[in-house]
Amino acid sequence: MSIQEMFALVHLKVAPNIVVKKLSLGMKQRFLLGLTLLHQPEILLLDEPFNGVDPRGVELFKKILTNLAKDKIILISSHNLKDLEDMVSDVVLLKDGKILKRESIDQIRTSYARGLTDYFIQEGEKDVAIET
Repeated sequence: MSIQEMFALVHLKVAPNIVVKKLSLGMKQRFLLGLTLLHQPEILLLDEPFNGVDPRGVELFKKILTNLAKDKIILISSHNLKDLEDMVSDVVLLKDGKILKRESIDQIRTSYARGLTDYFIQEGEKDVAIET
């Protein structure tokens, strides 16, 4: 992937002499996602990728990540449970680096009235990892 393709993928139009620290938080997030994807990694670990991103950007990120999840492993840490619930396949509960429980998002939706929100409230004392 070229730098121009990366910028196009994340819908970022920037000048060649861009100063990243002068970008808004949402623009930085777009830049960082694109930069992360530039070398086409097999595994992505994303911490709060939706932070500071406008609603259009969130939908774009979800589309990009959902497409990538077809042939990559993506682990996302986020407080934005509604957006995650639309795109995840499994939730893994971790405690001290050990897997305590793994459930599909379908099982969680069936067992918890408000999906991931209720799941996190009831399982809150554990660390949780979400896999797409």
